[in-house]
Amino acid sequence: MTLDGHVVSASASGTYAPAVAAGLHQLQITAPGYATYNGAIQVPGGALSRAITLFPESPVVAAFLADINVDRAADGRTPVQLDNQLTIAAFNHAVDMGTQGYYAHFDPNGFAPTTRSLLLGSEMVGDENIAGNYTNVADAEFAFVQNEKAKLPNQSAADCVRYGDPEYAGHYCNLIFATHNWVGLAVTRAGSVGNYPGITFYDQEFGDLYGMVDTTVIAREPTLNTVASLVMSGAPAATIAAGTFGDVVSTMQYPVPISLATLNADPTCASTCPAADQWYPTWGIWSTLGVLSVLATSANQIYEPQVTAATFSGTGASTIYWPGGNVMTAIYHDSSVTIQTQSRSRATTSVNQGFVVPNSHAMRARRR
Repeated sequence: MTLDGHVVSASASGTYAPAVAAGLHQLQITAPGYATYNGAIQVPGGALSRAITLFPESPVVAAFLADINVDRAADGRTPVQLDNQLTIAAFNHAVDMGTQGYYAHFDPNGFAPTTRSLLLGSEMVGDENIAGNYTNVADAEFAFVQNEKAKLPNQSAADCVRYGDPEYAGHYCNLIFATHNWVGLAVTRAGSVGNYPGITFYDQEFGDLYGMVDTTVIAREPTLNTVASLVMSGAPAATIAAGTFGDVVSTMQYPVPISLATLNADPTCASTCPAADQWYPTWGIWSTLGVLSVLATSANQIYEPQVTAATFSGTGASTIYWPGGNVMTAIYHDSSVTIQTQSRSRATTSVNQGFVVPNSHAMRARRR
């Protein structure tokens, strides 16, 4: 376990007792064979104790991560690491699709990838790729990258910048986007319900972490009409930008449930989903740099405070609150479905037998 980059404990319990100076401190918990927890501790104001469960990195997830970094390196990108909260978001969404029998970026609650990842405790917006029915991770990765890269004019990452994350190569552009430094991964097999019985789902949740916030400072479901002060900061080696790229509290409407039939007919919610279901919250109130005041005035909105780092043009850290809401259904908190431990060897079947959801959205950093 590290605090502000310094090792403070190597014990299994991760307990840290000595006094910590006032301020916001970066917290990172790592263990061999597990995803890395990224968070922060605010002193005073943050929870004095907290239980953090690390998600195991199975052999198939390790293989998935290795393939991603090979593809990123081929385009001159730095490797991504396995993030704990993004992995939880990826796993729970893959499990939910298999359990309820749908296949889409949105879920039946009306949540988009970013909303799910933040409500589950991540500090990063989710840039999601999903695929299904491939024999193994190598074939799913091939479909995300090689099949889509071939459609670009110059077959290079430069096309993603020029054409603004083109719809026909959105998965590839998500995967090799330069500022991504963390990812959540899941490989699960569906149950016997819905339109995809027994299908293997592959989920990638990419994120950019260049800032930090203590997500325990404000309850996930804060009391209405109360003002809460939240400190956000750039991560080490990152600085918070002033002016346009500063701190903001943005909002989105309370999501509207979406039927399974609608999700399966329109996986990206491009046309048939309810108007209240959004990829990202809309821009709202600018605040004093480094300190945000969150005033929850409506139970019909979700609030997302965020900080942007000056070292790149994207969101440095985000968190999200749902006043008076019921944050997630039980499926997002507990599941008996296990990660597959399938072989990494390439299958002889064609990758064209699999399928990917059309990916026409662009992540927030590219929409500013």
